[in-house]
Amino acid sequence: MNITACSIDWELVWFEIICKHKKESTGRDLTDTELQDIKYELVGDPCDDCCCGACGSRKDYPGQCHC
Repeated sequence: MNITACSIDWELVWFEIICKHKKESTGRDLTDTELQDIKYELVGDPCDDCCCGACGSRKDYPGQCHC
């Protein structure tokens, strides 16, 4: 694929990753409430969706603090 990073919806990427991990850990499909909670928790600082490392941090999930 030949696309630029700015054309990717990183919030959606994070959402899908978190949902996948939670589904695997619970062994069941997530409820609508759980999906809404995950979506709500995605709001964070502008680097939450960054995976380029330019800011000096690599986050495993949105909102993670490397302090």
